[in-house]
Amino acid sequence: MEVLWYFVIYSIMGWVAEVMYQAVHRGEIINRGFLNGPVCPIYGFGAIFIFAAYDFIEGMIGGNINIYTDFAIGVFLATLLELFAGWALFHLFHARWWDYSDRKFQFHGYICLEFSLIWGFTATFVRELVQQGIERMVSYFPKGALGIILLCFIYSVYMADTVITIITVNNLNKRLHEIDLLSKQLSDVEDMGRQLRKFSDSMSEQIGSNTLKNAQKIGQGQVQAALAKAELRDSLEEKRMEAVQMLTEGKQQFNDNLEEKRKEYAKRKEEAKKGIEELQNRIMTGKWFGSSRLLKAFPNIKHEKYSKVLEEIIKQFK
Repeated sequence: MEVLWYFVIYSIMGWVAEVMYQAVHRGEIINRGFLNGPVCPIYGFGAIFIFAAYDFIEGMIGGNINIYTDFAIGVFLATLLELFAGWALFHLFHARWWDYSDRKFQFHGYICLEFSLIWGFTATFVRELVQQGIERMVSYFPKGALGIILLCFIYSVYMADTVITIITVNNLNKRLHEIDLLSKQLSDVEDMGRQLRKFSDSMSEQIGSNTLKNAQKIGQGQVQAALAKAELRDSLEEKRMEAVQMLTEGKQQFNDNLEEKRKEYAKRKEEAKKGIEELQNRIMTGKWFGSSRLLKAFPNIKHEKYSKVLEEIIKQFK
């Protein structure tokens, strides 16, 4: 039963440490946990995993580990745990929730030497100084049926929070996918609009030029016909005017069709923009829960497929 309490306590302590670090680093109080509640389970898992490893090693060597070996083991095990957690979260949710790519001596952004050393010092500090106090505190916790009921309640809340968070992340991925589709649609519409404008300008110029040329040819034909045969003058003039009118009407019809296309593309563009804004607003809604909280907690998150879309949304929080 004590191990279960250790997990809860170190999860809460890890959350407090993360909030304090972000308060100093970013100047604001942020719920830094992956879950909604005031817990960071990775710290609970880390503490249990490292303590179990220490006990196993001391059992093998038949004695206590010195502080230097304590530190080395803490660096190795904490780094291994962080690497596994980052890898698992990436493959489960297609996102890198923390990223050390900009730091020296890093590996795929999951781990880096700087934080590995920090985790080593933390593990040593906790094992040498903190754990004894935690053990004394847990000794005063309820035992028997009351303790079991209390633990069952706490872990039920944990499980419910985990399920809610998973649903939230899946919904976030769905909305990012929809925004990505609408963004591509918007880009396609804008490209088609530009091509349409170029085509319209080119065709208008060509039709206008052909109208003048045809009118001139008909005019020249009228002059030549008048010289050859005067009685055809009125007929040729009438034909010339009909030809000019037909060309003018054709140009007008062409322009009308182009205008309809422009309106259609403008409508599709506006619908795409509106859809993107609505989805972004859904993601950004909610200060303490939902997708908005997660993006504030992990501002350096990198998505496997929708990094550009996510970056544009995160910018709105800054």
